[in-house]
Amino acid sequence: MSASVHVPVLLYHHVNGRPGATTTHPSVFHAHLQWLADRGWRSMTLAEFEAAVAGRATLGPRRFLLTYDDGSPDLVLCASQMRVFGFTGVAFLNTGRVQREDPGCLSSADALLLAKQGTLEFQSHTHEHARFDPSGDGLKKLAVSLSASRLWLEQALGLRQDAICHLAWPWGHCTPEMESMAREMGFGWQYLVQRGMVTRTATPLRLPRLCVDGMSAAQFSNWMTLLSFRSGGELANLVFGSVRHIRHGMGYW
Repeated sequence: MSASVHVPVLLYHHVNGRPGATTTHPSVFHAHLQWLADRGWRSMTLAEFEAAVAGRATLGPRRFLLTYDDGSPDLVLCASQMRVFGFTGVAFLNTGRVQREDPGCLSSADALLLAKQGTLEFQSHTHEHARFDPSGDGLKKLAVSLSASRLWLEQALGLRQDAICHLAWPWGHCTPEMESMAREMGFGWQYLVQRGMVTRTATPLRLPRLCVDGMSAAQFSNWMTLLSFRSGGELANLVFGSVRHIRHGMGYW
C-alpha cells in the first residue's frame, strides 16, 4: 500500500424520484457531481485505482472512485449525468437478477451498451444478493455464486476473466473465511459498506466506502470536505472500523 494513497470511494444504490433509504433523488445526485466538479475532484478508473493502491502510481489531489451496488436500471441516468462532468465509475452487479431480466435491475442490453461506452466498468456483487453463512455449506454456496457472477460478466459483457477481480460484498457482510475464498477465486479487491476512505492503512480485502445514498448536498459537502484531508480519512477509518468491529466481533469486519 502506497503511503500517498488518499481516495474516497463513494457508494450509491438507486437514483430516482421514488422514496427509499438507499435512494438519491436525481437533482441531489446532480448536485453531488456538480460539487465534485466545481472543486476539481476527478474520478478514477479501476486500473488507476489499482495502480495507486499497489504503489505503482502517484496520485494528484482530489481523486475519488465512484461506485454503484446492485445494478439498478437508474444506472442509465447516472451514466448520462456522469458524462456531463467527465466522470467514470464502477457498477457492482447482482448478475443473477440481471441475467433473469428482473425489471428492478438494469437490462443485459443496457449493461452491454454502458460497458461499450466506457462510462461504467462492471464488476461483481455476487450472483445472488444473499447473506452467506461462513460455516457449513455457506462457503460452497458463496463459491458457486462468485463463479456464476464471473461467468456472466465474462460471457455477457465480454470481460477478460482476469479483469473480473473486484467484489462488493452485499451489505458489506463478510468474514475472514469469505475474504480468503474470494481472494483464492481471483477477487483480490473487496469492498465494504463502511464510512471512511482508502489510505495507507487500508487493505485491498477490506476497502471502505462512504455510502452517500440520500445525503443532502450539505451533508455530502461536509463529508467530502472532511475526507479531503488525510487526517480526516484516517479518523473516519478508525472510528467506523471500530464500530464495525464492535458490532460484528473479531470474525467480522
